[in-house]
Amino acid sequence: MLLKAGIPLSRAVVLLSEQISDRQMKRILTACAEDVKGGMTFAQSLENNGRCIPRLFIETVRAGEESGALETCFCRLKTHYDSSRRIRQKVLSALIYPAFLLVLAAAVVGIVSVCMIPAILSVYETTGEELPMITRALLAVSGFFRNYFPSVLAVLAAAGAAAYVWGKTPSGKLRLSGISLRLPFFGRISRLNAAARFADTFAVLVMSGLTSVRALAVCAESADNKTVGESLRTAVFDLETGKPLSEIIRENPHFPSLMAEMAAVGEESGLLAETMYTAGEYYYGEAYTASERVLSVLEPALTVVMGVLTAFIIIAVYVPMFSMYNGFM
Repeated sequence: MLLKAGIPLSRAVVLLSEQISDRQMKRILTACAEDVKGGMTFAQSLENNGRCIPRLFIETVRAGEESGALETCFCRLKTHYDSSRRIRQKVLSALIYPAFLLVLAAAVVGIVSVCMIPAILSVYETTGEELPMITRALLAVSGFFRNYFPSVLAVLAAAGAAAYVWGKTPSGKLRLSGISLRLPFFGRISRLNAAARFADTFAVLVMSGLTSVRALAVCAESADNKTVGESLRTAVFDLETGKPLSEIIRENPHFPSLMAEMAAVGEESGLLAETMYTAGEYYYGEAYTASERVLSVLEPALTVVMGVLTAFIIIAVYVPMFSMYNGFM
């Protein structure tokens, strides 16, 4: 909007920095405004000052400055990030209820097992009669959590912290990203998201003026999934030597075969960027649909698990009561 109004880029960056509350971004934009005033390109200044700025953003800005269509490139970036954010919010909002249900179930079972069950079952133990196996199993589980809960919690916390630190390392990111692509149910969602992000990013970069080779290299660097990024990085040389993008996509095990056919159509018609943009929109929708399908199975499954746990506790508590009643009769 600022560029469209005719405001110079350096002044527009200053105005943006004054409107942003985030201290880091304010510092980056202020430094960029000074660099642009001094004659440096905005893309080069972003690359020097903003390590947190996505590579996609920097390369798109660079292409816009080189082609003289910076305003158009910013519009494409806005559309790209709006689409990504919208799909991410839809998936996260769909995950909220199952996550809440799982946490609630764990909390209820834990409180009942640790606090209520021992008090109830201690009455049965005073009778001296042998308790049913299901009741003894419940007592064993309850006793384990009462005696070792702090230790179990400490071990889980330590394991979680170690996994988090390892996941931040390059090898950990690569390993975890590979696992996310192979997970049952959720692996397909990860692959569809990776395909959508690649197609959309590639389209934005090519539409902004980058060559296909340079766009593919940026896609490899900016990929959320490191395994997909590595597979794209090795394919850059193939594209440089003349292999069609459709063949590269077809040989990539993480992308759907349909996307290769769409890319082939785009190459034949000379509308590769537009076709890839359409493919990105399509696979964003497919990823959301797949997540809804998984959640439609997960929610009743969690309900069944809660029902089974509840039934187990009720049976374990009431079976001794019926045995005592029959003994009195």
